[in-house]
Amino acid sequence: MKIKLKSYITGILLVFGILLVTPVGAVFAAGPFTCTWTGAGDGTSFSDATNWSGCNSAAPVPADNDILIFDNSSLSLDQNLTNDLTSLSVSSIVFQGTGANVFDISGNDFTSTGGITDNTSQATQEIIENNIAINGNQTATINTGNSIDLSGVLTGSGNLMVTGGGELDLDSSSPAYTGSLSTGNGDINLFVSGTPFTLGGNVTITNGGSLELSDSAGSGTVNLDFPLFVSGNGDGTNAAISLPQTTTGDILVLIKTITLGSNVQVSGISDATLEITGPLTGSFTISTLSINGQSPTLIINSSSNTSLTPNGTTAAVGTPDTGAGLTTAESGLVFLGTTITAAGIYIIYRRYNKTISLRHRA
Repeated sequence: MKIKLKSYITGILLVFGILLVTPVGAVFAAGPFTCTWTGAGDGTSFSDATNWSGCNSAAPVPADNDILIFDNSSLSLDQNLTNDLTSLSVSSIVFQGTGANVFDISGNDFTSTGGITDNTSQATQEIIENNIAINGNQTATINTGNSIDLSGVLTGSGNLMVTGGGELDLDSSSPAYTGSLSTGNGDINLFVSGTPFTLGGNVTITNGGSLELSDSAGSGTVNLDFPLFVSGNGDGTNAAISLPQTTTGDILVLIKTITLGSNVQVSGISDATLEITGPLTGSFTISTLSINGQSPTLIINSSSNTSLTPNGTTAAVGTPDTGAGLTTAESGLVFLGTTITAAGIYIIYRRYNKTISLRHRA
């Protein structure tokens, strides 16, 4: 709680029916406050009050749960900022402005209680390197074309939903984070650099969003240790699951339960490989999608497969097969994919919302 001094005599202050005895000259002003970064002080430290405007003429106070605003309109260079406050709690972090430069925040851990917003008008990637405790359900609202990179570890149990059409990047395994990550209208990009990549909660992808899975060179086989519910057609550019950046020979393996809420496709570069070894449920298909001549390899080796796509290696999906020169609307027939198994080759179609699996013996 910030204390603002004024020249009042000692007295008894009645606030909301509670009697508070104040020292000489002190009046208590309770947060939260809106604190806008100016960088007019040392240009880096959260604790320097002259780096902020508003904020009750002070630096953010950890217990006040302030709103922190970072505006890039006047920036000529990217800014590296340090949270040197202990036990900071913020009700929200807002990135805004018309500039192209970005903020990179590092330093001490903090707690988020009200989400993160990126309203900048140019495509930017804001970076938050701190460990963050997600306290309460909240949203990451990110403009289309923008992204926020959370490179620290997440903890807490609050759910975090990505909206706004942009992308939320997570770089660190977070086994103590038990909330749900989900997409309302936007993408979640998990950058997995070590095995296993663990989330204590689940990931939910719905129509209008995509789960992007990337790894660093030489990661080898990386186990993805979190339950996944996935449905929809992706974000309009990528399929519902996308592998935009992986290295030849590396394999990303979904080892927990995958639940299909609709027919789902996997897109990505041709060097990418995704394997499913956990339970695969839902009366739908999962297949690969070719975009601009690129498509990943999908290996289904599920420990308990009750989906409509059998275990095996799935080949790339081409363009919709309408058959005999008919339009898709006329025929109602859409080619979903090809799965190669020991029993033969399955060619999978969907006709009028019914999935048909035709087996051709090898």
